[in-house]
Amino acid sequence: MEDFALVCWLAWKLWCERNKVVHGGEDGDPHTILDLGMASFGEWQALNQVPIQFQVVGPDVWLPPQPGYLKLHVNASVSPGSDHIGIGAVIHDEKGLILGAVAKSVEGTFSPFLAECIALREGLMIAKELESVTLVVETDAINVVSTVSDNQELSVEGSILEDVKQLLVQVRSTGVYHIRRSANHVAHLLARFGYNSNCTNV
Repeated sequence: MEDFALVCWLAWKLWCERNKVVHGGEDGDPHTILDLGMASFGEWQALNQVPIQFQVVGPDVWLPPQPGYLKLHVNASVSPGSDHIGIGAVIHDEKGLILGAVAKSVEGTFSPFLAECIALREGLMIAKELESVTLVVETDAINVVSTVSDNQELSVEGSILEDVKQLLVQVRSTGVYHIRRSANHVAHLLARFGYNSNCTNV
């Protein structure tokens, strides 16, 4: 399976390099392209490898928070080679009523991990607008959950994660928890809408 993933990754890398040449860029050295492809594949693997202790299976359906709490779901939509991402976030109360939501397009090229971090920050900023919030945060990005829970510091994502930590304190969050994709359906649809609409809807 890993060999197949590597072949797909290198094919995508070659396709990107070919597009550069088609659109007026310089033809790259094949050995350099291969080395860069292997290196970027290794980075992708590192970002998506989750330690066993964090592979906790979350609920596969949406569950309401306890009375007096609100629940925030976040998600990001990323396409390889795209110049923007879509993010989605939605806040429910214990009755399932939507108190706030955002579907937004963010310009730039981001890794899936960084995109999920941005989605988490945006969702927390929406939650901050609600007064007297005690928040439960859920996402299907288990690598984000493990990073926030472990207080890991990563160079590229450091400033965004610092914002996330401060916002978690401000909204009196109980923590960030992992759920299955099926339990995060609304945030997923909002992220896809944000990606496709290329605008911000709050």
